[in-house]
Amino acid sequence: PIYLKFKGGKGVATAIGVMLILMPKALLTSLICFLIVILIWRMVSLGSLLASVLLPLWGGLWGYPKPCVILSGIIALFIIIRHKANIKRILSGTESKMGKIEKGLNA
Repeated sequence: PIYLKFKGGKGVATAIGVMLILMPKALLTSLICFLIVILIWRMVSLGSLLASVLLPLWGGLWGYPKPCVILSGIIALFIIIRHKANIKRILSGTESKMGKIEKGLNA
């Protein structure tokens, strides 16, 4: 947003809103994958990336129209681009995990 000097989220919440209308079953399936990743690896960014990449696959498997599946692929590409720094941290093993964040908030 302008009032945040164009600094803010990475588009995941907006993508969820769009896909909730266009491909609800595929979105739900991706959100289940997101939750599984968070429960196992405790990384929200990894969950977001995996869920966004899997969304076009789920869309195709659930039989959604091709334009919706293509749009979800384009959105996934934008999310990957916006998560470039997170991907580098995941690969280097320095990405924040939820447990560390929770401990910091409770201190």
